[in-house]
Amino acid sequence: MKLFILFLVSVLLYHPCLANSVGYGSSDAVYSAKNQEFFYMGFLLGLDKGLDRGKRNEVLGQLKTAQIADGKHLSAVRSATKLVDEGVSVVSGFPTSHEALLAAKVARDKDRIFISAAAAHSDMATLGKNIFTLGESVTKSKKALIQFVSQKLPGKKGLLLSNERFVFSVNQASILKDVNLRMGNVLNLEEKPLSEDHQVSEEVLKSLKAGEYGYIIITTYADDSTKLLEQFVKSGVSVPIIANSSWTIGNIELVRRSLLKVKSPVFCVASVVKGLPTSKRFEAEYQEKYNKPPETEMYYGYDLGQVVAQAINRIPEKLTPESFAKAFRENLCFKDTTTGRVCFPAEGGHAVRNIYWLKFSKKSGFLPTNSQPRMGE
Repeated sequence: MKLFILFLVSVLLYHPCLANSVGYGSSDAVYSAKNQEFFYMGFLLGLDKGLDRGKRNEVLGQLKTAQIADGKHLSAVRSATKLVDEGVSVVSGFPTSHEALLAAKVARDKDRIFISAAAAHSDMATLGKNIFTLGESVTKSKKALIQFVSQKLPGKKGLLLSNERFVFSVNQASILKDVNLRMGNVLNLEEKPLSEDHQVSEEVLKSLKAGEYGYIIITTYADDSTKLLEQFVKSGVSVPIIANSSWTIGNIELVRRSLLKVKSPVFCVASVVKGLPTSKRFEAEYQEKYNKPPETEMYYGYDLGQVVAQAINRIPEKLTPESFAKAFRENLCFKDTTTGRVCFPAEGGHAVRNIYWLKFSKKSGFLPTNSQPRMGE
């Protein structure tokens, strides 16, 4: 009997379901495994640099990961479920809106804090007080977009392009139209759907070439816009293009060749920008560790690692779901991210960040414009 009791105690002490730890998950349903790895590399560096020395080895040693790369639509659910079943105290990672919306519901149902590295979908702010994301609010970025366009291209008619087959694109277009309406229809927008091959119709193409539109707003991911850009280049369309924050991450290399051929200026909004004074520390740390400059995804990942680490540093004793939640809510603001100090709303949702406007440079990629950054109000 004594031997049985000792065996049972040892199982309870070392069972993985009772091993409270940090959980990081992802799936490649939207972003490739390669790009997901960029987020994770940044996360590991942020966690390592952010943790107090006395906690670093233990936390990093018990880190749980569930990065599924099978291309399946619901892989994020399996990933998040695996993490909570292993007893993690916080579920993090899941940088795209698609996977974050799925994984967040798993974490919510298990009463875990969930922090996405970069998801921007508006529904992230509707899932409850335990769900957070370091991605900028789509609503706030659309307000900044409207202000930007009204200043740069006043009085011009805009072409809004969306793809009804992609949730991300539909959400971007829907919120832009809603925000524009609430602001008094500052922009004169006409929405047109993209075809199955991700291009505009011949009728829309003729209108663009005839000068009926002063700018184009693209709501799709960069790598879903390759054929569209190629169509513009081939047809000689030269109209300013305004994209979204996803164009600074993901498979941007797939569209870079097309962007180099586009004659018109290309802008996008972002809350994470290379070369800011606040990002120099991270850039130096990354360069020292990996001997190369970081990718944009790594900025988001690093910020997530810093946030998780700083919350853990506040915990006086054991890391548990309850102690992490208490420490995280103790102060919803966190320092030393690539954009400085970021804060989360108490009710959950998007981190409050400065929003920057970037312009594509054929030599250096997307760089900040002369426009001042705005806090999304």
